[in-house]
Amino acid sequence: MSHAARLALRDIRKTYDAATVLDLAGGEDVVFRRGEIHALAGENGAGKSTLVKIVCGLVDPSKGSMELDGEPYAPATLAGARAAGVEIVLQEPGLVPGLTVADNLFLGRERLYTRLGVLNGWRRDRLAREALERVGVNVSPDVRAGDLDLESQKFVELARALAFGPRVLVVDEMSASLTKQGVIRMSKVLREVAAEGVTILFISHYLEETFDLCQSVTVLKDGRHVRTLPTADLDESQLQTLMVGRSLISELYHDDARAPYAQDGQPVLSLSGVDTGGVVRGFSIEVRAGEIVGLGGLVGCGCEDVAHAIFGVARVTGGAMMLSGEAYAPQSAREAIDSGVGFVSGDREANDLLLQAAIQDNIALPTLPMRSKWGVTSRRDDALQSSRIIEQLAIACRGPADLPANLSGGNRQKVVLGKWMLRRPRLLVLQNPTRGVDVGAKSLIYRTLRDLAGQGTAILLISDELNELRGMSDHIVIMRRGAVTGQFDAHMSPSEEDLVACMV
Repeated sequence: MSHAARLALRDIRKTYDAATVLDLAGGEDVVFRRGEIHALAGENGAGKSTLVKIVCGLVDPSKGSMELDGEPYAPATLAGARAAGVEIVLQEPGLVPGLTVADNLFLGRERLYTRLGVLNGWRRDRLAREALERVGVNVSPDVRAGDLDLESQKFVELARALAFGPRVLVVDEMSASLTKQGVIRMSKVLREVAAEGVTILFISHYLEETFDLCQSVTVLKDGRHVRTLPTADLDESQLQTLMVGRSLISELYHDDARAPYAQDGQPVLSLSGVDTGGVVRGFSIEVRAGEIVGLGGLVGCGCEDVAHAIFGVARVTGGAMMLSGEAYAPQSAREAIDSGVGFVSGDREANDLLLQAAIQDNIALPTLPMRSKWGVTSRRDDALQSSRIIEQLAIACRGPADLPANLSGGNRQKVVLGKWMLRRPRLLVLQNPTRGVDVGAKSLIYRTLRDLAGQGTAILLISDELNELRGMSDHIVIMRRGAVTGQFDAHMSPSEEDLVACMV
């Protein structure tokens, strides 16, 4: 049965500096219906973020109009959108770390527990507990938001969005910050909310979530509306084809470009009986030149501790690390980089990018000591080298001087990879390098990793995605509680069940 229209977008267009980034003009209206979970799908740069920003009052459309429950809707600000009943949960952190959970929940809405200018803390905490209980968060309203783990913070944001009875809820890549159990909890909450009549605009680069949760999907490509279809009328391969213009199932991992490596050669990286003073005890692994070794396990298994130890940002309290046959014990990230080790962390915004510095400055960072003279580099050389990286990785931007803050998640991740392509490390350690990026960007990132391996770089790929481990790795190591519990070579073709059995 068709639901009544809740939100309609008519002939919407957005232009920046004469460049059109979203153009829905001349086609059918984009309509989101009551009680429906409706996916927005498309590659990075397809126009999803711009559409969401327009709906939420973060940017004004250059042309076109919107209707909300049949009435004209034109929010000038995010506050205006919220006043009309439109809420959003973004991929980026949305809480003020120094404020309590309760203060974050009601920031800007203190009137709800204020009388005659006096704040009623008891009423605030009661409302906060009710909001948190709805999304299954068991934390005190008085705890600082910054003291919560990332998953709990995202659920606090979801609680805030639901606390005021929205008509429309935009969920933008929330699952990228969640564990598997967190995704299950998020899905349960969203289904309950939709059943109450709320319209949900859902964005996720995990296509299985789109098919599991959503009744309809709107596909955008190059800023244009391709089609809106019931998810029941599609499969994953057909959706990918609509998004990128071709099927990526067979070519996603670029297996034809898998580089041969010397299996009996000296390892570039060798860890023997390593302890980190935490969960990791007696851990051993080897990675050879041109080899991609996948490392996986459940959250807290120790993969992240291993990565931090290799990159010099965590202490090694026992065992030995070797790099190309020599003792290796970096005391800082700079020592690791100087030794020829690169690192892509699991949080690009916090650790890998300077969002307000030019793309060319970000790309140049790891090579500065090699290229600078008396601490000064050539801006012209920086621009030329970064331009080559931008072209090679198909980074959608306005040039080397553009800011990463202006880019989509996938293009930001390409900038991060570009830094290490320029540096050409002998060992590259990556944590979830395709988290929060679309299938087209994934394919390009995988191709880049294949190319780096082909040039002799040893790659340690840490990933929560089992298919990524299976598709990209020459050898897979599985951890549980800080120790190795399983190892598989690519020719063994391990199933997801094989990997999971070693994790639990």
